[in-house]
Amino acid sequence: MTEKDCEQCHALQTKCSTSMTQCPNILFVLFVRFNGLVKNNKRMKIAAELITKNNSQYKLMAIVNHNGRTLDTGHYTALIRHNNTWYKCSDTDVVKTSLPSCNGQVGI
Repeated sequence: MTEKDCEQCHALQTKCSTSMTQCPNILFVLFVRFNGLVKNNKRMKIAAELITKNNSQYKLMAIVNHNGRTLDTGHYTALIRHNNTWYKCSDTDVVKTSLPSCNGQVGI
């Protein structure tokens, strides 16, 4: 795994790789951002579209965010794509939004 900061938006750029013998229809990716109970709050850039070496294609459809400093405190929100429109969901509130971007990637 390699890490560096984006020169434009200062988001953490981490590269790691894995291999699969067969690509699933739906791909779930989890970024663990806690070291013990302490959260890494550096911004992240996530590809809005992913194409694998065998040409399987994935589109980013949702992001779940934890807003808080530690594992045992904070609040979860979600960004969800529906018909190419993004919505921010927080408890009972749902509002239309857009995703922050940097160089064609989503910055969260």
